[in-house]
Amino acid sequence: MSQLIQEVRFAFRVMGRRPLPTAAIVVTLALGIGANAAIFRVVSAAFLRPLPFADEDRLVRVYTTPAKGGSRISPRMPVFLGVRDHARCFSAVVAQRFMDMTLATDAGPERVTGIAVSEGWTRTLGLRPKLGRAFLPEEERRGLGSGVALASHAAWQSRFGGDAAIVGRAVTLDGESRTIVGVMPPGLRYPYEASFWLPMSPADDASANWGLNIQARLRPGESLDAMRQQLQRLSETLPAMRESQGMALLGVPLREVLVDDDGRLLTALLAAVGFLMLIVSVNVAHLLLAGAVSRRREFAIRTALGAGLSRQLRQLLVEGCLLALVGGALGLLLACVATSALTLLLPSTLTQVVDGLPFDLRVVAFGVALSLLAGLAFGALPALKVAGREPREVLHGGERATGSGGMRFGSTLIVSELGLSLLLLSGAGALLADVERRQRLDLGYEAEGLLTLNVALGSGPYVEPERRLAFLDQALERVRAAPGA
Repeated sequence: MSQLIQEVRFAFRVMGRRPLPTAAIVVTLALGIGANAAIFRVVSAAFLRPLPFADEDRLVRVYTTPAKGGSRISPRMPVFLGVRDHARCFSAVVAQRFMDMTLATDAGPERVTGIAVSEGWTRTLGLRPKLGRAFLPEEERRGLGSGVALASHAAWQSRFGGDAAIVGRAVTLDGESRTIVGVMPPGLRYPYEASFWLPMSPADDASANWGLNIQARLRPGESLDAMRQQLQRLSETLPAMRESQGMALLGVPLREVLVDDDGRLLTALLAAVGFLMLIVSVNVAHLLLAGAVSRRREFAIRTALGAGLSRQLRQLLVEGCLLALVGGALGLLLACVATSALTLLLPSTLTQVVDGLPFDLRVVAFGVALSLLAGLAFGALPALKVAGREPREVLHGGERATGSGGMRFGSTLIVSELGLSLLLLSGAGALLADVERRQRLDLGYEAEGLLTLNVALGSGPYVEPERRLAFLDQALERVRAAPGA
């Protein structure tokens, strides 16, 4: 241990004697390790961080889809009831339905997202309110007529100022008074960026315009393959499915639904910054090789004084690891302060259940491990090149003793660095082309200059279809008269 401390002190002195090369190495490493830690932070939140649901690996979402393959479709109420009553692979099945609602405030009506949930929703997903309580069984059975609601943590903070007395307070949603009985945990806005959740009974779905988001919990020991086989059989036997010819039931793990296609983008980004780290390591190895070659007389004298090969190799590895750890610490700091930019990389569906990007021990451990691995990698190359050389050859041979070999080794590093750079640029070009292709999908119509406007009339004075049509006619007349329309 005393020798290691001595070598660390000596490494600091070497770094102090070469401030400019040291600063260049540390900054280069900080950018490479920081980029890797930043992307890993997003990957950790998407794939490794637990979702706020109990036993999330047993939760699936049930869709209907064309039997020959195609888009996933949210089922209607008869399908939900059939799956709930006949799918033995599930211990519980619940439904969620989107509701475009109007919240009455002192500043005027405000559009919010409401989610109607079926009986047993909180119990099935394993959710507990942060404040207050969940829906009571009798409230769940009464459905929308129970007059109660749960508020999201974000709505509680933004619309009610984080008032601790929110539980028991009445709010007006779609012209009806509802009592807030609980506030859900921070970060939870699932599904569809929910602000409020309301209980729903099957009778409430009679006039629904939207399909149902069906969540199901697998029984203990039930496999995904067995679940898919049972859903396939139900597709052929349920009356609600037989009416939809050519359609089949499909169960998808919940995390897969939340990450969706963005998971491939995150994997590609992680691979890209991995190649960037390789380029950084080769670049730093080249810089360290140049510095080590200039110190070859120093190592020759140490060898002549009795320093063994292992001692000199260890000294150079300590210097490399120390530089990597300093650069890694700076890189982790960069990854920590880039939270707002990194959040944009999270899949939009996943942001409904995670509260930001935590800078947890996984990210720190990844950054430290990457720093040590890089330090050993680029520290070993110069060490093997200059340590342990015959002292007489170095002290009496001058520049010619080691110069040509160092130049050949440096040329090899430059060639490999250029090759990795071209590979990274090719991958980045392919990734950008894929992103551009996604943004230029053929919509079937000319989207340039088109705007959309959603209006939530709710209930209250607009229950009658005639009043809704009259409102829309007046709105269209005013929009047509607007300059530029």
